[in-house]
Amino acid sequence: MITQTRFYRTVAIILSVALVASLFPQLRWVQSLGADSAYAAASNDYAPAIPESVSRAALSALGDAPLTAEWDTWDHMTGLQGRNSSGVLARSANNQVATDGFINPLSISRVQSAYFPGEITNGSLVVTYTIRNNQLPVNLPQVTASADLTDTVAALQNFQEQKTQDPNTVHNVLLVDMFTIYGDFISAVPCPDQQVGEYAWNLGDIPPLSGITVTMQLNAPAVVVDNLSLDNGAQVWGTYHGQAVSAAACAVTLSPDTVSGEPVAAYLQSAVDADKRDDYIVQRASGLCSPGDAFTYVQGLDYEAYKGSLRGARGTEWSQAGNSLDLSNLLVALLRSNNIPARYQHGTLSVPDAQTLILSMFPTTGPVVGYVPDGAEVSDPANDPALLAEAQDHWWVEAYIGGVWTAMDPSFPQAIVGQTFTTPDEPPLAEVPGAMRHKVTVTLETEMYQSITYLMDGFIYTEPLTYTFTTAELVGNPLTFKQLVNTQRPPFYPTSCGVFCWTHYTYVPYLRVGDSDTLVIGHQYWELLSDFPFGQQAITGAWLHFDVQDAEGNTERFTREVGDRLGAVERLSNNRIRGLIPSLLTAQVLDRFNAGASSLTHELDNYTIYFDPSWMSVAYAAASGDELLAAAPRVLAIQAVGSDIEAALNGETQDISGALLLDETSDMVVDTTQAFNRMMGATYVTLADGSAQDLGETGLVRTYPNSPRITITAFKLEARQTVTETQYVSTQGLDLLHDHLRGIAYPGQAKNAEQVYQMARGMNDTFLEKSVGEMLLAQPGKSAAGILQAAAEQGITLIYADADNLEALGNAVISDEARGRIWQAVDQGYGVLVPRQMVDWNGEEAIAWWQLDLETGEMVGVGEDGTHQFLVEAAFWMPIFALTITLLTILIDILMARWRWKEAIEMTWNAFWEEVVRQASGAGANDPSTLPYQDILQATKAYMNSNPHVWPTGFGPPTP
Repeated sequence: MITQTRFYRTVAIILSVALVASLFPQLRWVQSLGADSAYAAASNDYAPAIPESVSRAALSALGDAPLTAEWDTWDHMTGLQGRNSSGVLARSANNQVATDGFINPLSISRVQSAYFPGEITNGSLVVTYTIRNNQLPVNLPQVTASADLTDTVAALQNFQEQKTQDPNTVHNVLLVDMFTIYGDFISAVPCPDQQVGEYAWNLGDIPPLSGITVTMQLNAPAVVVDNLSLDNGAQVWGTYHGQAVSAAACAVTLSPDTVSGEPVAAYLQSAVDADKRDDYIVQRASGLCSPGDAFTYVQGLDYEAYKGSLRGARGTEWSQAGNSLDLSNLLVALLRSNNIPARYQHGTLSVPDAQTLILSMFPTTGPVVGYVPDGAEVSDPANDPALLAEAQDHWWVEAYIGGVWTAMDPSFPQAIVGQTFTTPDEPPLAEVPGAMRHKVTVTLETEMYQSITYLMDGFIYTEPLTYTFTTAELVGNPLTFKQLVNTQRPPFYPTSCGVFCWTHYTYVPYLRVGDSDTLVIGHQYWELLSDFPFGQQAITGAWLHFDVQDAEGNTERFTREVGDRLGAVERLSNNRIRGLIPSLLTAQVLDRFNAGASSLTHELDNYTIYFDPSWMSVAYAAASGDELLAAAPRVLAIQAVGSDIEAALNGETQDISGALLLDETSDMVVDTTQAFNRMMGATYVTLADGSAQDLGETGLVRTYPNSPRITITAFKLEARQTVTETQYVSTQGLDLLHDHLRGIAYPGQAKNAEQVYQMARGMNDTFLEKSVGEMLLAQPGKSAAGILQAAAEQGITLIYADADNLEALGNAVISDEARGRIWQAVDQGYGVLVPRQMVDWNGEEAIAWWQLDLETGEMVGVGEDGTHQFLVEAAFWMPIFALTITLLTILIDILMARWRWKEAIEMTWNAFWEEVVRQASGAGANDPSTLPYQDILQATKAYMNSNPHVWPTGFGPPTP
């Protein structure tokens, strides 16, 4: 009998070998599931497929169990009975990844200042058109590896000046609008040409990922009886690669102040879940002018089961999928954006209808290989109680069309306008109830040590900042966390201190929401560091907590350390005195919290926190790179050198180059690092999303976000005290704080495919994090993936430990900090795979481990500091310009390379299956040995190896 622990240990060891060597390409995922068994069955030498670069000796070195026993367990676990079968089903890589780009390179969207007379101010209506070029640029900044700062900035400036020369520029853009008798034109910016009631704007050329706005003012009627059109719908033309392109906007309309005797305002408002003014919604709505068009579009998206409003309209648009409430959110937003009143209805579906929705998540198209042995547990999602409860909680929309409230249920593909599948159990709603919204509460917790009261009261804990967001409003709106730091010391410090010196640090924490000017400012807190034996009041630690709450009120907490003056070893030590840390009861505090100690955090530290309850938009990720590019001219304007920035850190007030103040340099540093943080996070999430969908589709596991993932990119300055001075060292990191995706095996698929998928995805994400970090930072960084890879290269075996065999850690020669964190993980129910000894990583000892959730199969790499992050250290001023140099170039390169990679896999797999069908339909159809699988596989590998451009940089082709 295979126990759960044994199951995970075996699979973890096998997959860790496959992944330590490289990222997990899609073909290897197929092989790890036994997906090649259908055509490998002809071989008498069949064995479970793993990368050929991994030797059996290396496998044997990974665990204490004999090699044969490991293989027998793997065979039994996956159902490889008789060496000819497969324990799970798999499918070739023909999944359709949702694309959020618009096929037409030119688009136009419209936003009105008012949608009914009651909203109009001073009798005039303001209409803003945004005309965008949606294409990615072809020309990129050309910067050589040996370029100095001057060369780099000059190249960036030259790129900015020549953006309109990009081949993907849309040229000669012309906007035209004609108004009805109800639309009285007043003015516009820029000014138009007018001829016979037609207004035209010559807008010139629009570079890729750029846009132009036109704002016009109209006299509006004071009373509207029925929906009223003020124009015929603006149209825009241009030329793209010598071909004419065009786009049209929906007409400017006004609704009456009331519908069916009710005020219309509530049914046309923007809401956090259905923001009709959101750029992505407005752009999509511009091509869906009628209610029927909007309904048909949303109905064509995928249904996914979860409860509550998780993604909102934008996240549903990005994912091209959602549950019944999120699909309704998107439909409401699209309707209201085009001035069609809309509201929500709620009811409970019958079990058969709920099962219909659940089964719609599992498309049956595409060839499948492998089979599930008799007696194996198989997936039956249609009868899963949790999924049924989620699907039965049902929402749909009512739109006010032709004077009547008309039902629209976009969850059912076969539904028609006016059809409902259950009866409402409450009155219609203008917006989603607060209890149905998924939320994230961000809290900064601080820990204070007071030398006088510590013995009696211990630490003092406060929460100077806490704020709750809905997950819908955080889609594409990452939070930036920073703290203002004010330093006060005696005049002429330190020579005039007298007997005792002191330093007073005041901290003001705040959050910035996305690109907006919205700031959530916390309460200030402070510390007093002193040479006086009883004068210390020190902030010993600060942590950001993220409490994620679902629509049923369940809450899970995730924590990221902001600063810690004590360290994990002391905090995890068992040598406590009534819960107090002994070192804080001795004279060591005078050294630790003296007047010369640095602040807990630096003012230039900043964290960008992505909450992703949906798939990431590729267009958004590309735009984040463009934002970083836009910050480059400030680098040129300041041209700060390292010594000037270091002087700024030390509080000096001299000018830079006799022109600009040092605080402007600090602003430039903050802007640049924030822009890079955002690009780095968006790049990682976008690539991880695509990889997760590919892995799931290939392994017949439906995967999607059912809670917000949390990805943090951080820029930090740390003061390192040397013998003669304090040196500032910067760190740039990427941290996968919460990387959960739901995985549901297809009906009839082996149930254990869910756990195998989660392990493969978690390992893939860990290595992808390393790959993205190294590509964007142009240098190796410290990461769990890198350390584990180094352990494999150094022949260091792995030890598996969980609650049943914690004693296995007794033979591990690892740091006390790592051992303490592993004990904590095991105590919380995790399994751990850790190298038997410390690893030589770039000349220093380091350690990392795989942490496995024994319930879900999710696996993540963990570093010695307890985080799941990729980290690069450098002298402070170096990475800022290095980060700017990378800019958009790498982002677009890896995003575009991924699509080429996907196309290549699809092409080779299609060729294989065409040959299978041809052989099976002819002579020898009943003889599997006649299938030319070996030739096809070799041709596939040869194609991949001879065309390296089809693999994203850092991924590498599969080993032939």
